Amino acid sequence: MYLRGQEWTYVRACLDSSWISSAGPETDRFEEALAAWMEVPYVVAVTSGAQALHLALILAGVKPGDYVITADLTYVATANAIHHAGATPLLVDADPHTWQLDIDLLEARLTTETYQTPEGLYLRADGRRIGALMPVHAWGWGPDMDNLSALAAQYGLPLIEDAADAMGSRDAGRHAGTAGLIGCMSFNGNKIITTGGGGALMTADAALARQARHLSVQAKTDPLAYDHDAAGFTCRMPALLAALGRAQLEQLPHLLALKANLAARYHELLADYPAPHTPEQFLPNNWVYPFLHPAADRLLRELVARGVPARPLWRPLHQLTLYAHCPYWTESHVSAGLAARGITLPVDPAQPVAEFEAVAAAIRALNSSNI
Repeated sequence: MYLRGQEWTYVRACLDSSWISSAGPETDRFEEALAAWMEVPYVVAVTSGAQALHLALILAGVKPGDYVITADLTYVATANAIHHAGATPLLVDADPHTWQLDIDLLEARLTTETYQTPEGLYLRADGRRIGALMPVHAWGWGPDMDNLSALAAQYGLPLIEDAADAMGSRDAGRHAGTAGLIGCMSFNGNKIITTGGGGALMTADAALARQARHLSVQAKTDPLAYDHDAAGFTCRMPALLAALGRAQLEQLPHLLALKANLAARYHELLADYPAPHTPEQFLPNNWVYPFLHPAADRLLRELVARGVPARPLWRPLHQLTLYAHCPYWTESHVSAGLAARGITLPVDPAQPVAEFEAVAAAIRALNSSNI
């Protein structure tokens, strides 16, 4: 967490105004600043990235009983949002080079394992509708959104981007989260910018933005009367969080530059260890630095014991008891292999460069001692 801007000033001003809930003007200011930065017409700020995903699925027309296609190698919040919408994740294995959702595998399985009718796309195995495609921008990288957009259009699927990790990342100059019908960001405490907790939906569709904002305040239809036209939520971002986020957003260009330099240093120091391939057109935010190690579990324990907040890759969703029943499209179980050998290191701009070099040296030393 990098708090070196106007955070105190903006939060104090918010407190002084007494407008600390979502009814105050600060939430609108943060949304406007986000929309300008993301170069997208509409942003709706909410209380978490997971809530943004849940709302996005509802807005996209996903119904109970539907499938939603998503990545197998992602954080559980992605699948949980699908579950809370009453749908079931349809999991797609990872690409061995990018570690993102395998687009070639997805295209092949859509051809052989689905059928289309005027009402939508259906899975041959059980006749259930596929309601949306929700790719993930994992670790601040991302899949090829041009190809995924083309597939979504071909099969009539709403495209929802889980860009929770990817604030500041760009694909061919386009901000992560802005290629589909709706994109979703997270501003959790561990993200590149934070509101402590929070998230946002991004869209170019004015009607969807209005409905998202409407649902986020319990779908109230009258400013005075207690009348509601839908089962809404209490999830619009409070002003205190928005004030913090606005100060954080002002520092984002500086943070991106710092993290790019630090990640490049890790890439140089850990060149012997495989990392995900980043396509030329993709500019990641370098949220974390992921790499593979043949003895990842033992190395991870050693690093944590030395005070390094390293983490494993996420456990693939098909391996979780919660989602073991879900359809899983795979040819060679890539996500399981990556998870078994994967580690992520923090790329913290507040950390001295010497500490990055010490971490890399420790990894090399542990490797040479046959950990």
